[in-house]
Amino acid sequence: MNTIKNKNKNGRPRKEAAEKKGYKVTLKMATEEYYSLKSKARLAGITRSEYIRNCIQSSVVKERLSSDTKLLSR
Repeated sequence: MNTIKNKNKNGRPRKEAAEKKGYKVTLKMATEEYYSLKSKARLAGITRSEYIRNCIQSSVVKERLSSDTKLLSR
């Protein structure tokens, strides 16, 4: 009986857990927003998903003022 001990594993190596993308986000956009995203990603030479990921990584979010702070500023 012949058995194959070293099975040839063709294809791409598995990604590590940190590299896998496990979440999917769906959003709605106006036509103008969609075509703006599409053209900016094309000009950057990357996919829309990668463009959005880059925007998220490089963005700075400002906190909203709390209601107490709004009252104090008046």
